[in-house]
Amino acid sequence: MDVECVNEVAFERLHVLYGAYLASGFDYLDHSTPFDREEWCSESNSERYEKLHSAIGFVQRIDGDRIRRRDVLSAVKNYVPQALNRDIVLRQAFVAVMAWGFRPRSYGPWRTNEMLSTDEVSQSLRSVHEVLHDASGGPTCAYRRLSRKINRLGPAFGTKVLYFQSPPGNRAPIFDSVVANWLWRYGVRGAKGKWLSPVQWNVKTYMCYVDFVTKAAHYLNINDRGLVEYLMFVDARHSDHLAAGQDHPNWLTDSGLGGWSVSE
Repeated sequence: MDVECVNEVAFERLHVLYGAYLASGFDYLDHSTPFDREEWCSESNSERYEKLHSAIGFVQRIDGDRIRRRDVLSAVKNYVPQALNRDIVLRQAFVAVMAWGFRPRSYGPWRTNEMLSTDEVSQSLRSVHEVLHDASGGPTCAYRRLSRKINRLGPAFGTKVLYFQSPPGNRAPIFDSVVANWLWRYGVRGAKGKWLSPVQWNVKTYMCYVDFVTKAAHYLNINDRGLVEYLMFVDARHSDHLAAGQDHPNWLTDSGLGGWSVSE
């Protein structure tokens, strides 16, 4: 399914962003988010968050108060489908994704515990991993398989799970409200000019989004959809928070790029 109303300005903006990113020498896998070890790993929460506490093995080893994309990918790399501890590894990797995705002092630990309390959560995670690494599968198939399978896992965080579980050459791009804002600003629409929203599970919407990101990757002559998503994400955050003094990647602020290059 092709996206409609793709404004060339979207590709042009990505081209400028990618040029600045390349010139900086930064590796987007070092993109990090704040991490509060006490919030996720405290022994005092072991009874309250029993399911979470049984799967914190990986995040316990995170050094410092930030968690990088690279760290979460390392957790997933430990997964071996035939191993006896495969479910433990998948659950630990799942917690790492949630710790990366939720901001500190939010309901992240509680909600993650609720997700892990879902019946057959490990089976769902194995199923998604399988289809992502199958030549006949891919991001949209995995999205369909994960849709509404895990209690309290919405589509935005669901695509975070897909991204980290997918293979490097066929990344399932994250689709959240920040990226959706960028798409809207730059004229990327779905069927009949409809806004691509990540609020509800919708296979057709995600299919349209993956189609756009794939085309953008080809335009930039790269094969990593995750990098395209990262460029859109940091650009949207930077553009929306220029006046608020928010923390932004050095490569973006040093580039001298302004905010939105299009009007609302």
